[in-house]
Amino acid sequence: MEVWVHEADQTLYVNRWAEQSQTLCIFNFSPLDHTIELPPLKRGKWELALDSADEQWNGPGSLLPETIHGTSAVLFHQSD
Repeated sequence: MEVWVHEADQTLYVNRWAEQSQTLCIFNFSPLDHTIELPPLKRGKWELALDSADEQWNGPGSLLPETIHGTSAVLFHQSD
């Protein structure tokens, strides 16, 4: 497991893996939206499992794609 903290952006990254599986959790505790650079990740298709901005969690609605490619992502501000 690896954990990174970016205090200036108020973001927390938790990367955990076992055998062929890997999970990356990114938390935005800031009242602002951020475009972030993703840490080096295992190659392959990354699927979105949970977005707290989703209406299911009383958020405004997820704008993230179901699959993630590339090296950056937009984190929406902390939900109320």
